[in-house]
Amino acid sequence: MSARDETEYNYLSYKSKKLADFLGLQDQKIALKWIAKIDGYQSANSDLSQMRVDLMKNFLDVLKNEVFFRVLATKKAADFGESDKARLKMEIERAGDIGAEFPLINSVYKPDSAASHFMSIWSKDKKTYIAAKPLGGQGALVYLAVTSNPELGWDLPDPSLGHFQHPSHKCSP
Repeated sequence: MSARDETEYNYLSYKSKKLADFLGLQDQKIALKWIAKIDGYQSANSDLSQMRVDLMKNFLDVLKNEVFFRVLATKKAADFGESDKARLKMEIERAGDIGAEFPLINSVYKPDSAASHFMSIWSKDKKTYIAAKPLGGQGALVYLAVTSNPELGWDLPDPSLGHFQHPSHKCSP
């Protein structure tokens, strides 16, 4: 491995470990396990060394997206505008940099409490609804609903009847 590849890899590995600090304890252990596995891929072959660096870059991108969406899934971040989202992305990008601070993330996000939050998003045309609930270190429960005509409303379960009720104005997006 060239000195340049090793330096770049160490930097990416360090940034990944810093981003893992924003995850809950279970997810943090999983992330650190994968970082350790990637650390174990050593080779004198320059192509394999570059693949190791590329793998760590991809893993770092996964961690950045995970932290970004976990922060956005909190109730306090529900009112974030585009400028707040841009600031959040900048804070995440700076993870691992010397002197990096995270005032926006720290003001709205606590890793272990965020794992129970529920997140949902409507498409702009209101034809698609996606909801997700993290399952603490075991993945996520994801629900996707699609309609060709959102004006008809959405069927919602009626707990008293044990089945779905007819669409109403209450469940329209």
